[in-house]
Amino acid sequence: MATTRSERQDQPYNPCAGTILRVVEAPRRRMLTRADGQAYWRRRHVSEMKGKRVRPTPAEEIRKSFVNCSKGEAKKLTLPAGLDSQDWAATDFLGWVDPRAVNNAYLVLPRGEEVVGVVLRANNPPSSALRSSTCAFCLTTHMQSDVGLFAAPKAGAAGRRGNTVGTYVCADLACSAYVRRKRRPSAPQPAETIGDDERIARMLVNINQFVAKVLS
Repeated sequence: MATTRSERQDQPYNPCAGTILRVVEAPRRRMLTRADGQAYWRRRHVSEMKGKRVRPTPAEEIRKSFVNCSKGEAKKLTLPAGLDSQDWAATDFLGWVDPRAVNNAYLVLPRGEEVVGVVLRANNPPSSALRSSTCAFCLTTHMQSDVGLFAAPKAGAAGRRGNTVGTYVCADLACSAYVRRKRRPSAPQPAETIGDDERIARMLVNINQFVAKVLS
């Protein structure tokens, strides 16, 4: 039935009258997962670690930096060879195996504004040279015989009760040399799209995560 002019004036104005409206659903935002959070955390900390190096550290300060051994043990441990001529500008962290006691190994790394030292106990690496394994610190792929299990006593009372933290890393602790391409591993490496600075920073993040477990 046709409407009169006065009836049309009483109706509310509809600018879309006579057109077909299409409802477009807004795209749904993907829910963030725990993996997303971990990836963000890692990117942020890798960025913070860029350019970090161990500052020039005298022998006495290195001995005092160890957090999971007694003062007497720290006083007796063997320091890395060539410490007096160390190229500190290219030293991401100090990692060495005691040549006089090959089951003893040590890490000294920048943590905040300080250096922190950790005593490690090395287990003999597997004898197989046919399988490959990856270092948890620098992510270098090695033949399995070139990766060792290192265990660190936890700091404080937990360590005195015998609690340890373990991980598989380069048996020679030369992670920096592999990341900086100064030493070539025996196994082929997966392709990566990140640069050396990011690889170094990622390595330091991984080592700091390990040390955080020792300190917790």
